[in-house]
Amino acid sequence: MLAAIGAGISVEKPDGQLVVDIGGGTTEIAVISLGGIVINRSLRIAGEEMNEAIIKSARLKHGLLLGETTAEEVKIGIGSARPFEKEKSHVVRGRDMEKGLPRSLKMKSAEIREALAPVVQEIVGAIADTIEETPPELVADVLQHGIVLAGGGALLFGMDKVITEVTKMPVWVTDDPQDAVVKGCGKLFEDEKLLETVRVKRGLR
Repeated sequence: MLAAIGAGISVEKPDGQLVVDIGGGTTEIAVISLGGIVINRSLRIAGEEMNEAIIKSARLKHGLLLGETTAEEVKIGIGSARPFEKEKSHVVRGRDMEKGLPRSLKMKSAEIREALAPVVQEIVGAIADTIEETPPELVADVLQHGIVLAGGGALLFGMDKVITEVTKMPVWVTDDPQDAVVKGCGKLFEDEKLLETVRVKRGLR
């Protein structure tokens, strides 16, 4: 709900809006209408699992142990959900598992994309499942307005295109997706009427 508000969506309207927030530890998927959440799904798969997938790939394929920070840099630098027009590479430093000494390695975007594919597919599959459970009249609204992507995971290259290919729906990434929830929180507490609407719909007191 906060991500939707931060994205500038008028959540109190009857139109159905599908919002996907791919954060660090979880991916939150929700259909919002009339200030409430009609359907929601929460996955414990998001940015951190992408980092773990990169770490696992480097360990199994190259015998190199990478840290979480390095994996994050690789994800941001050459991570993608679909091929780049021109493939990229990124030099990392880690610890050689056999010798126990520092070692440098040039990792390519194609292998990172392969490592991230299972995580991406699970997130996209959950979005498709959510759409299948959504009432038809709200699905029509989502088709008109598009799926909204927020959270750091929304910045993964090609993530929006992959979701579009699977769901056959337009997808747009909100401005500053990493800050959408924070922005939403600020807007919510500046608007007493909206706060009350959301509070009542969510059963909060």
